[in-house]
Amino acid sequence: PKDHWDRVSAQGDIRPMRNNPSAMDEMKALLKTREPLYAQAEITVDTSKHSPEESVALIREALADSWRGASGSRTSKTAASHAVGGR
Repeated sequence: PKDHWDRVSAQGDIRPMRNNPSAMDEMKALLKTREPLYAQAEITVDTSKHSPEESVALIREALADSWRGASGSRTSKTAASHAVGGR
């Protein structure tokens, strides 16, 4: 939550936090409600300690790794399907 808070503040977006003593607690609660959605992600990349450029590189690398794995899985499934008479 603190990384998120710091990122939002660094962007100059303090409206939701201004004059709200419970803003951090509210943000923590919001992030907690999103956890089940985040858990569904096929790829996660921790960008909290990286520059935008480094984050882009990490995301591209994760996507490339995922695509390589997915194409291998797809090939295996197709081969298995053909082996048992599937299309």
